[in-house]
Amino acid sequence: MSILVMVVQSWEDESRPPARQGYLALRLLFLDEAARLDARSIATLFELCERLEMQLIIAAPENISPEKGTTYKLVRKVFNNHEHVHVVGLRGFAAPAAGSAAGNGRRLLTMQLTTGG
Repeated sequence: MSILVMVVQSWEDESRPPARQGYLALRLLFLDEAARLDARSIATLFELCERLEMQLIIAAPENISPEKGTTYKLVRKVFNNHEHVHVVGLRGFAAPAAGSAAGNGRRLLTMQLTTGG
């Protein structure tokens, strides 16, 4: 883990121009093909993002369910030449942090988008 932290911080320091040294970086980590990762790798990824206060955006199948954060699930269906996209947002199922009033597994957002064909 310490090697990953050092690599990310070094990359961030080197990529920031000298004129912007006082600014904090927007820390986003994008990952596709998360289905290829095993449970230990996924746990390491979540730990890295938590330690460095990074946001993780992954494309993952349903069998990967994060314990923390918010997960948005997009499901596409085509009916009568119309594409429907259902978006559902869920909070992680881990116990809330001390002092937090957030409920586990609470649905945050449900939305349906329809496009014509």
